[in-house]
Amino acid sequence: MRKIYTIFLWLLASHIAISQSSSGFATQVNNIFQHVNRSLVTTGLLEDYGFQLTDITEYDGIIRSDNSLGVAEWRSLYSSLTSQAFNANFNLPALTSINTTMKNQQNTDGNKVNIMVMHVNYNKFKDNALTSNLMSLSNGKLYDVPGRPTTPYETKTAFAISPTTHNLSGASHQFILRQNFFVTNTGKSLTSRQVEFGDGQGYQTVSWNSTINVTYSTDGEKTIKVKFTYTDATVVESHSKIEVRDTDNSLQMAAFDPSCGQTTSGSTTITSTRSFSGVTASANIRVRYGQGHCNEIHNPLIVVEGFDLDNFYNILNTLAAPEGNPQSFSAIVDNNGPTTLLDALQQGMGADTYDIIYVDYNQPTTYVQANAYMLQAVIAWVNTQKAAAGSTSKNVVLGVSMGGLVARYALADMEDGNVQHDTRLMITHDTPHQGANIPPSF
Repeated sequence: MRKIYTIFLWLLASHIAISQSSSGFATQVNNIFQHVNRSLVTTGLLEDYGFQLTDITEYDGIIRSDNSLGVAEWRSLYSSLTSQAFNANFNLPALTSINTTMKNQQNTDGNKVNIMVMHVNYNKFKDNALTSNLMSLSNGKLYDVPGRPTTPYETKTAFAISPTTHNLSGASHQFILRQNFFVTNTGKSLTSRQVEFGDGQGYQTVSWNSTINVTYSTDGEKTIKVKFTYTDATVVESHSKIEVRDTDNSLQMAAFDPSCGQTTSGSTTITSTRSFSGVTASANIRVRYGQGHCNEIHNPLIVVEGFDLDNFYNILNTLAAPEGNPQSFSAIVDNNGPTTLLDALQQGMGADTYDIIYVDYNQPTTYVQANAYMLQAVIAWVNTQKAAAGSTSKNVVLGVSMGGLVARYALADMEDGNVQHDTRLMITHDTPHQGANIPPSF
């Protein structure tokens, strides 16, 4: 196959020099194969016909040190395979459809980690297709040889897995092996599905669509492995790397006032009472209480996080830093300029008097409007906590990057609906109010 593939690339390169347009590219590729009987390609995919964005032969169902995949590599491999579509036997969904399914599912699942799996059979020319007179090449075109003793094609397989995120914060996580995230054309029947999560427990048998609880005891790189066994005794494996950090749950937020003891309320989940385009967003809320407030919210500073694609940012790294530490919250806002953010926050008060309410999205890539409705629920919760503490202080809302858009929409929508937000100041920091260029791969 390598010999015929090299010839094909040479032929293609000569045609590309003639036509640089995408339609011209497809026309010239089809011109090379116009005399080939396409119906003999049983899988509907022909490696020699497609455009390889990655070396698909590396992902043959055997684990090696150099063939782990991330989400981007998984998509690149799938795109390479679907570019091989050669006849009507091709029946795999488009990558755009898979991406939409993935996004919608993640919006529903929140922080749960889904595992994507593909097992795809494809055809390629045998290495001796030309030398054994199974195919012929003439005037830049390939031809079937009449009366040849055997088919010029052989069948290969690609098996690959990837979790939907590769960065995990904290010790405990939930994984799901969903059947609708399994893309295949093999027609085989499974006898077992096994997953090793890199937690030292080895392979465990899992069912479709069931939630698996996994606990990591140490930070660092972990390897997730998936093994599928079929009724015909075929066994295929693939692996992917994830990075786990902040597994030590003993980390506590530094106290402004040691007499108050523990200064964090822990993580509270707040879910929106409204949905947008079918998405009901939620967030984990963590509070660092201000000096002398002793586990009560008196002077709220609601911080809305930015675009956290993998939900990997851990606010504890900032909130746990004691005053005077360059990583502390007040030190960070002080670095934004001598007369800007810190001055706006203080207004006669020290930054350490604020009760910092940090909003950590559970659906960071969903609609801004959905997370804005969630923020409205957070503001209502803060106002209830504040009233219970006997405070009449107004809220300050700080939106970081995309969080500024979320905050702006949330507050404006509340005002349009005559809903009391009790907020005196909104600050947006590094927010793309006029839009932003986002890579399509996101």
